[in-house]
Amino acid sequence: MTLNRDMPDIAFSKEDQKQLAERGISEAQIRRQLDHLQKGCPALWLDRPATVGDGIRMIAEDDAAYLLRLHRKSQEAGEFRKFVPASGAASRMFEMLLEFDRRADDCDIEILTHEARQGNIKSENFLGLLRRIKRLAFYEDLRRVLGRDLPEDVSEYSSQDIRDLLKGILGVAGLNYGQCPKGLVKFHRYADHCRTAFEEHLAEGVEYLKDRNHLVRLHFTVSPEHEPQIRQCLNVFQTRYHAQKLSFDISYSFQKPSTDTIALDGNGQPLRDAQGRLVFRPGGHGALLENLQALNADMVFIKNIDNITPDSLKEEVVLHQKILGGYLMRLRDKIFLFLNQLDKDSLPPRFFNELEDFCVNELMIQTDKSISPSEKKEYFHRLLNRPVRVCGMVRNEGEPGGGPFWVKDSDGGVFLQIVESSQVDKSNPAQQEIWNRSTHFNPVDLVCAMKNYRAEAFDLKSFVDAGSGLVTSKAKEGQTIKVLEWPGLWNGSMAQWMTVFVEVPAETFTPVKTVLDLLRPEHQN
Repeated sequence: MTLNRDMPDIAFSKEDQKQLAERGISEAQIRRQLDHLQKGCPALWLDRPATVGDGIRMIAEDDAAYLLRLHRKSQEAGEFRKFVPASGAASRMFEMLLEFDRRADDCDIEILTHEARQGNIKSENFLGLLRRIKRLAFYEDLRRVLGRDLPEDVSEYSSQDIRDLLKGILGVAGLNYGQCPKGLVKFHRYADHCRTAFEEHLAEGVEYLKDRNHLVRLHFTVSPEHEPQIRQCLNVFQTRYHAQKLSFDISYSFQKPSTDTIALDGNGQPLRDAQGRLVFRPGGHGALLENLQALNADMVFIKNIDNITPDSLKEEVVLHQKILGGYLMRLRDKIFLFLNQLDKDSLPPRFFNELEDFCVNELMIQTDKSISPSEKKEYFHRLLNRPVRVCGMVRNEGEPGGGPFWVKDSDGGVFLQIVESSQVDKSNPAQQEIWNRSTHFNPVDLVCAMKNYRAEAFDLKSFVDAGSGLVTSKAKEGQTIKVLEWPGLWNGSMAQWMTVFVEVPAETFTPVKTVLDLLRPEHQN
């Protein structure tokens, strides 16, 4: 099988085929991956940004009360679960510290101060961290592993103090934050304890997931090597709720080896290790679609592991989670009502007028005006019988992340989609200009309905934009390799879902991308 004229057919040995079989990957799947790697993934074509009044809803105060009642009804029935991708390591969060650890021999206060005065932002930030290190929730743990306190005044730091601090935070003999999952980093300090991001997700989930039997359901995707440590952490935390007679249904899953992707070396051949075996890489968070499918849940809240607040700020977050959940319920109930009607033998013409009005005004879907009366039942059934997601959108204040856009499809129609920067052709001035006009961004704050009107789970793979994804180049052991990531979980993997955007306050988005973010007021509790 030849992929294209530029790339000869690649023969896989029996050992290669055995390796593929062990991972649950067919040769046909690998061929498709190679095709993507060689040709690249096509860019999306932006029509315009989604804005308030044109693709983004604002919830009126009088409407919110009704949505809260809808959420409460489904919450008490136990229909909601929370899904948190949490397998990522904290290495990126501590990237600055890892960089200074590599140059620890010339890290003294005089050198760092001189660099900061010369405009070196990294040195300035590092000095800022040293000045406020004792405000971090994990400082007491750091002091214990060091066996001593650190200086009060940054000018009193010796080179040895700096080296000890870096080893204490990053090293295996210390807190090992350079290697552990981000969710196990202590984020917030309370009067009698500190909480990791994992623990904060449990505490938040209690407020909008607890059913009438006081059961709270959450699911985390984790790395197999970290699961025992995560279980231990959360088991200890759950004891705090025993007096409230609360119980937690916490499940875990791993990213499947069958979702890993192959890479190309500098010669355009499959990357191999020193033993000649094919090298596979994780396929990005889009690979977690299978984990989401396996939940077999009615409705699922999806949030990132690092987007979490202390108790002092949870009220606003919880309120808008409930509103999003209620909004999803209202849409889902209306969709189910229409689908049940479509199953009937005869329908009056006004029904299709009401249905089209709902699609255009509530779901913001362009409908095909050329459909004949005899085709309408099948057409609208196909249009509506899809998973639904309600996505919170925050006004853009400079935070990184994708955003809400109207995107053109191959037929010239437009639909709402969450778009990442990497999916846009920035070499096209018109596309760049549309990207720059975006007013909101995606904080990964979604609530999803994943069963149809007959209570059957959707096959989520049927709603993926298989042509999307990301091909990038990375440095590995002195050579440049080409790698492939699957369509993002809330981008291409949900491209054909019914999508509704709702504005949520900026206060609901408090990400921790670097250790310095823990020093922001919202994380100081």
